[in-house]
Amino acid sequence: MTDHDLPLNGSENRTETPDAETLKVRIAELETDLEKTKDLMLRTAADAENLRRRIEREKQEFTKYAISGFAKDLLAVADNMDRTLTAIKPEDRTAHSALDQLVIGIELTRGELQNTLKKHGVDVVATVGQPFDPNFHQAVTEVETQDHAPGTVVEQFSAGYKIGDRLLRPAMVSVAKG
Repeated sequence: MTDHDLPLNGSENRTETPDAETLKVRIAELETDLEKTKDLMLRTAADAENLRRRIEREKQEFTKYAISGFAKDLLAVADNMDRTLTAIKPEDRTAHSALDQLVIGIELTRGELQNTLKKHGVDVVATVGQPFDPNFHQAVTEVETQDHAPGTVVEQFSAGYKIGDRLLRPAMVSVAKG
């Protein structure tokens, strides 16, 4: 028995040979099934690729923002160093060489902390002279001034920080009134 003797419709009756019209109909059905299967395969492959890309993007975002909590905790250290440096008067530094050496050490440590934060994607939010942006600035006061346009940040009380495009902490600022 040859392949052309086998029934195409799955029946066990091998004595019937399908006519040309039946074969054309069966071929059309198989071609339709093949097209559906190809379409399903292409859609499945596209879905898999989209999933792979989404997972990669989420992995990159997780990696980028994973240190947010740790970085936020370090900001208190940076603030304390800033307050310490601000509290020491320049005339006290010149009068006491030991105090001057201590301030130099704090400045170097503060710089190293800033460099480390920057290396890991943590940046200081721009403030003074910038337009007030509620996404990055928190207005503590408004002041009358002729030196700045209304809505411009005039003074910074504490630095704001962001990691990538996400805010870690807003900058506390004073804004010019209109």
